[in-house]
Amino acid sequence: MGILLNSVFVILLFLTNYSLAQENSDEYSKDRFSASLGGFYTGLNNSVIVGIDQLGIGLSLELEDALGLESSAFVLRGDATYSFGKKRNKRLSIGYIGLLRKSEITLDRKLEVGDVVFALETKISTKFNLEIYELSYNWGFFQDERMRIGLGGGLFVMPIGFSIAANENESDFLQFTAPLPALEVSTEFYITPKLTYTQTLNLFYIRFGTFEGALTDLNLNLEYRAFDHFAFGAGLNSFKLNLEAKEELFWEFDFKGSVRSSYFGALFYAKYLIKYKE
Repeated sequence: MGILLNSVFVILLFLTNYSLAQENSDEYSKDRFSASLGGFYTGLNNSVIVGIDQLGIGLSLELEDALGLESSAFVLRGDATYSFGKKRNKRLSIGYIGLLRKSEITLDRKLEVGDVVFALETKISTKFNLEIYELSYNWGFFQDERMRIGLGGGLFVMPIGFSIAANENESDFLQFTAPLPALEVSTEFYITPKLTYTQTLNLFYIRFGTFEGALTDLNLNLEYRAFDHFAFGAGLNSFKLNLEAKEELFWEFDFKGSVRSSYFGALFYAKYLIKYKE
C-alpha cells in the first residue's frame, strides 16, 4: 500500500510541474452529469463470527484461509453524478460495487459452523457476497475555477450473504442488509484543463446498545479528459467495514454476530460527461 501511495505522489508531482509549463488556453470545464464504469483489482480480507449468542463465544472464520476464497479479485464498479444549483456546487451521486465471491474446496479437517458440522473430506461450495449501493449528497462550500472542496452525507446499503453448500444442501449463515449513513469529505483539483485529481473520504461510526458499526471508504483518482464527452481515470480505493450485533435490533436487521470486511485495490474506469450549457 505504501509503495502505491508513494507512486501516486510522484505522478502527481510530475504532472503538477508539467502543468505549470503549459499554456492555460483551455477552459476548466464544469460538468452537469457524468457516469462512469470500470473495475479494480483488489486484495480482500473477510472474517465472520457466526452465532455469538448460540455459541457463547462465537465461531470465527477467516474466509480466505478457512474456506478457500481467493484473496484477490477483479471487481466491476459504476457510479453517476448530477450537479445542480445556481452556483453549480451541489451534487447527487449514486454508486454500486459488487463483491460476489465463491469457492469450492475439499475439507482437510472437520469444520463446525454454528450448529452445522461438515465432515473431513467433504466437498463444500462457499459463497460470500457483499454488495454496496451508495446514495450521497455533496455541497461544495469552496469552489473556484480550478478547485472544489465539498462536504456531504450519504447512505451505504449493503446486502451481505454467507452460505456453505455440501451434498446439494445449502446452509445460509448470514443473510441481511446493513444500512449505514456516512459523512463525506471531497476535494477536486484541476492540474491542467484536461487532468483532474479527486479524493473522497466517507466515514461512519455508531454504537447503539449491543450494536456497533464502523465504515471507512477512501478514493484517490487521477482523471484525463481525452475528449469533450469522454474521460479515462485510474486511482486507489480502500474500504473497511466492521459490524457487530449481539441481539436483533430491527425487523430487517435480524443479524447476530460479527462481520469484518476490507479491500484495497487499483481502480481503472471510463467516464461519459455532459458539460453545462453556457
